[in-house]
Amino acid sequence: MQGGGLMNENNHINDGTTSSDRMIHTPSSFARKNLSFVQEIGELKSIRAHSSVRENMDSYLFFIVEEGSGIVNTSGYDFTVNTGDCVFLDCKKHYEHTSSDTDPWKIRWIHFTGKTIAAYFSIFQEANELSPVFTPENGTKAYTDIWSDIKEYISEKSVMDEIESSLLLEKLLLCCLKEVTKGKKLSMDDNRECLDEDEFTSLRESVNEHFEDDSIGRILSIQYGVKEDKLSEIFQNKYGISMQDYILNRKFNKAKELLRFTIKPIEEIIEESGIKDGDLFASLFSENEEMTPQDYRKKWGQWIKS
Repeated sequence: MQGGGLMNENNHINDGTTSSDRMIHTPSSFARKNLSFVQEIGELKSIRAHSSVRENMDSYLFFIVEEGSGIVNTSGYDFTVNTGDCVFLDCKKHYEHTSSDTDPWKIRWIHFTGKTIAAYFSIFQEANELSPVFTPENGTKAYTDIWSDIKEYISEKSVMDEIESSLLLEKLLLCCLKEVTKGKKLSMDDNRECLDEDEFTSLRESVNEHFEDDSIGRILSIQYGVKEDKLSEIFQNKYGISMQDYILNRKFNKAKELLRFTIKPIEEIIEESGIKDGDLFASLFSENEEMTPQDYRKKWGQWIKS
C-alpha cells in the first residue's frame, strides 16, 4: 500500500466508570511526513466521576461535550466545562480533565498531530486568552459533523482517505479559530527586523517541507508573529531572495523533477508541484527553459526511450 501500512484498531471499553468506543489509527509514513493526521478518535460516556491525567504526548486533543459537565486543568488552572462546550489542548503539557459526579459528561474526542498544528494552537491560545474551553455561538453541530466525517474517512484505511481526513482536521481547526477570533485583532510584530539562526533554520526547513501548500506563508507568519510581507523581507535579507520567489522556485523544480522522472500527466504535475495554474506553469517553462513543458519532458525525461 502506498506510503506504508495503515492500521486501525476498534475498542469498546466499559470499566464501570466509563463506557467508550474508540478507534486507534496508525497513519501511513506518507501521512506522518506530509499531513496532519488522526491518532485516536472516539466517544465516551461517564457513568460516574472520573479523571484522566496525561502529559508529554506528541498530540493535540479536541473534544466536544455533548452532555454533562466537568473540569479541565492545564497550566495549573481549572476551567469549567459544560454541555455545548469544546476543548482544545496541547498534550505535551500536563493536563487533567475530570467529569462531574452529579452531572457526568458524554464527549466526542479526537487526538491528532501534524507539523502545522502548533501554529494553529498558538493562535487559538492568544485569541482565547489561554483558556482551552470555548462555546460555539451556533452550537456544536458543525464540529460533530466534521468529527463524524473524520471517523468515516480513517475507517477506510487508504492514503487518499488520510488526505481527506487531514483536510477535515484543517477545517476543524479553522472552525475553532473563527470562533475564538471573532472581533479580535491578533498581534503581529511589525518592528521585528531579523530572526535568530535557529529560527532561520527552522523557517527554511518548514518552507522546504511544505512549499506545495498555498497556506505555508500565512502559517509561518502566524508561527513567527510577523506579517507575511515582513517575513518575506526578512527572508530576502538573509538569503537574497524573497520567500515568495523561493517557494515558487521550489515548486518549479518539483515540476521539472516530476516531468523528468515520472509518467504522470501534466495536469497532475501542475497540482502536485503546488503551482496549480496552467498558464503560470507554461510561462515558467517559457521564461526559464525557453521551451514548453512537453518539450522539456521530451528532452530530459529519463523514462523516455529514444
